[in-house]
Amino acid sequence: MLTPSQFLEYTPPELDGVFFHRTQSNLNKSKSEWERTRIQTYLLMNNSRDRKSALAWIRFKKEIFPLTTDTDYSGKEVSEEQIAGTMTPNQFFNWMKGEKPADLVVIDQR
Repeated sequence: MLTPSQFLEYTPPELDGVFFHRTQSNLNKSKSEWERTRIQTYLLMNNSRDRKSALAWIRFKKEIFPLTTDTDYSGKEVSEEQIAGTMTPNQFFNWMKGEKPADLVVIDQR
């Protein structure tokens, strides 16, 4: 926890970086909790079915329990590191919520 005197020593870019990484940490925690819930749901659903009618994990992820953090809007996998350098923090947080900014251009950095 920052004291008021420590807070006043930070510059705006440093505070922005702290805010960005703290929010990213919270988003990662939320994402892992939802992923855990999805795995538990998949196991419970398949536990109650016979082998022939069991669901495949990929089909379950895409059709029954998709998460907004799985894919980008074109349907291909995108890592957070690939897009973090091309967005402002606000655009990034909105993207994680599922909103795509109109002026956003995702650059493939492979």
